[in-house]
Amino acid sequence: MGGLRKRYANKSLTTFAETLEALLTGISYKFFSWLQKNMELFVAHKAERGFVFR
Repeated sequence: MGGLRKRYANKSLTTFAETLEALLTGISYKFFSWLQKNMELFVAHKAERGFVFR
């Protein structure tokens, strides 16, 4: 799992749980970074499916 260490952590990932946590943290960070830049697009997409944001 050395490749995951380079992308998602600054320490060695020794267990599956540590690796999964690092991966999910990275995905969450990328999503929220994208969301800050594209909030109108996200809201329009959700509105098309019947969700209402206030």
